[in-house]
Amino acid sequence: RALGTAILLLLLLITSFYFITVIQKYNTLNHSLIKMKNYAFNIVESMPNGLISIDKNGAVQTINKNAVKLLGLVGKRVKGILITDLLPSCDIWKSLVSGIEINNEQINCNLTDGSSIPLSMNSRSLINESGDVIGAVIIFKDIRDIKILEKKVERTKRLASMGRMAAGIAHEIRNPLSSIKGFAQYFRNKLNSESDD
Repeated sequence: RALGTAILLLLLLITSFYFITVIQKYNTLNHSLIKMKNYAFNIVESMPNGLISIDKNGAVQTINKNAVKLLGLVGKRVKGILITDLLPSCDIWKSLVSGIEINNEQINCNLTDGSSIPLSMNSRSLINESGDVIGAVIIFKDIRDIKILEKKVERTKRLASMGRMAAGIAHEIRNPLSSIKGFAQYFRNKLNSESDD
């Protein structure tokens, strides 16, 4: 009996040690997973661009604070809303469903409040380990400042063209006037001021 009790206690001790090790590994993995999740969340939130992830049905799963601010959605619940309702004028859903990736495409999006903003947009499909499309991620940035600069550059080019044209016209007018002035001075010196000639 003593030997049986000793073996039983030894088995209990080994089993307890095994379960303690498993629980410690589980806690370590769970802590690492939480750290990794927080790290990924901080990366997404710190991005200077807007980021939206959607599922295969087009419902918003993730949206970062820059996207919320840019799209004027502060204080609104966005998760679960269809991307077609969130960005009604952007035809990105058709591209995402067909698997076409968008690369730096400039899109003018009308928002739900009626305002319109130009965006530079990129999108990629999200694929699971078996190769099935499970959604998409959309990254976009506001290019209103770039559009303003483009307008200024275009205006500057037009003004420069007008300046070149004005200089060309002045040159074309100045040549005949110089000839007329030269002839007038020549005849003034050559002829008597009281003669009919």
